[in-house]
Amino acid sequence: MKKRSWIQIVIRIAEPYQDLLAGLLALFGFTGFIQDPNALTCVIPKQKWNGRSINKFDSLLSKFKLEFPSLDVSYTPVVVHEENWNKKWEKQTGIV
Repeated sequence: MKKRSWIQIVIRIAEPYQDLLAGLLALFGFTGFIQDPNALTCVIPKQKWNGRSINKFDSLLSKFKLEFPSLDVSYTPVVVHEENWNKKWEKQTGIV
């Protein structure tokens, strides 16, 4: 079975704006949002992250910055591979 991969993107943005941005990104195809005080983390399937979608993503962030000019929005993408987290946890914790 082929392992799936995702692009995890950490967007540095203040908490009050995260819900709005998450809603826009959900329409764009992102899933799995995690919010913390200074960043919004989201994932998109790796096969959907290509030149065209990257341009659309950058355009969306540019429009968001125009709407809220005081924000300094930046992001970092990272590839995340499918992993059996239960198996990894069982190896680390031993028998319970």
